[in-house]
Amino acid sequence: MPARARLPARAAAAIAASWAEAAMYLCLCNGLSDTRIADAIRQGARRPRDVYAACGCRAQCGRCTASILGVLRSASSQTSPSAKQDR
Repeated sequence: MPARARLPARAAAAIAASWAEAAMYLCLCNGLSDTRIADAIRQGARRPRDVYAACGCRAQCGRCTASILGVLRSASSQTSPSAKQDR
């Protein structure tokens, strides 16, 4: 058997970095990625409907709503106690 061709280390690192930065789609109907949803949360979205509105869309089939809610809850649990007191 012929030897397998190996990618140069620099090319392999570039491919790995691009995969690490790839967004995961949480809403296929509207094409909303985790990074886009995170941006909406940083802009003040507190409920799934706020996320949809910030992204210029609304829920279609509704399957992503639970995932979006999970991201919202995760983001709120990571908020520091001092930030919660400032509200």
